[in-house]
Amino acid sequence: DKITVLEDNREMSDYLFNLSHTARLPIEVHEYDLKDAIPKKFFGKYDVFMADPPEGYESLMLYLKRGLALLRPGEGQAGFFGLTHTEASLRKWQTLQRELLLMNDIVITDILYEFTEYENENFQPDKIQADVPIFQQKPTVPWYKSCVYRLETLEEFEPLSEPIEIHDDLMNEEQLAYSKKTEIKEET
Repeated sequence: DKITVLEDNREMSDYLFNLSHTARLPIEVHEYDLKDAIPKKFFGKYDVFMADPPEGYESLMLYLKRGLALLRPGEGQAGFFGLTHTEASLRKWQTLQRELLLMNDIVITDILYEFTEYENENFQPDKIQADVPIFQQKPTVPWYKSCVYRLETLEEFEPLSEPIEIHDDLMNEEQLAYSKKTEIKEET
């Protein structure tokens, strides 16, 4: 058994590569841009995928579709991904859940609330909306928490293979709640 990592961040790829050799872990790291189709050698070959996607809706769905393309056909495969309440409204959660369940034979089995806490090291006040009360001073405790979704495939599941339309800027700062350019409002 091995862990295969598809990563587009060179620094993270190097870190994981070094970790795998130093700790003698069965980690295989491949540089991969999500805008590209899943390479044939990875398509439909895995039991599990895990993703920590950006929460702009288009990039979030791209990560999940790519993850579902990695899973073997049939029942019992799993996918895990993070989603926050900070950057994703309940309307976005509803839309995401609805689309996931309609796109293939999967079920959402668990949502682990505030499972991951992110440290405050990278707190960037210059990118924060000053009028949002929780952002007016540097936090003293971790405030950015992510829920973890668990998906499981059902008997009729087939890896997603259809082409995915991709726009140029998947990580558009205007989609994020902490951007100065973002208005806090419900998605439609």
